[in-house]
Amino acid sequence: MGVTCVVQYPITDGKGGQPAVEALYKRLELLGAEKSGQFSVEAELYQVQQVPNTLTRLIHVFTCSNQPASCFAILDTGTCLVADSVFKLLILKLKDFYTLSKNSKVECRGQQFICGDFNIKIGSVSVVRAVEFKGILVEVTGFLH
Repeated sequence: MGVTCVVQYPITDGKGGQPAVEALYKRLELLGAEKSGQFSVEAELYQVQQVPNTLTRLIHVFTCSNQPASCFAILDTGTCLVADSVFKLLILKLKDFYTLSKNSKVECRGQQFICGDFNIKIGSVSVVRAVEFKGILVEVTGFLH
């Protein structure tokens, strides 16, 4: 069982998001963390073609560079699915039923660090088509011994 915590991180006025991410990288390195590679997470939102008098159904599809052969989907009902990466191709083949929502592709790219018993990922989150910075992602996981 894991612990999840969402915290607001202030970004200094006049500075963009990337300088804040770089500052976090430097802080980790000062603490003795070592870079262990890069990571990326992409999320896309698909919706069922609108049928009159029905609710819009959504599917959130995630891919992660740490698990390149898999993709993850979360339905609006809360159902979670772990599938082969070919699942994204299946949704594209079903374009008569599912369409990619406009400006719905979000990505997070950044560095991974190892600090003691922890794996730390820090990245910047942006909307792909608008190339607009939206926030900073920090993920901390502990190693199991």
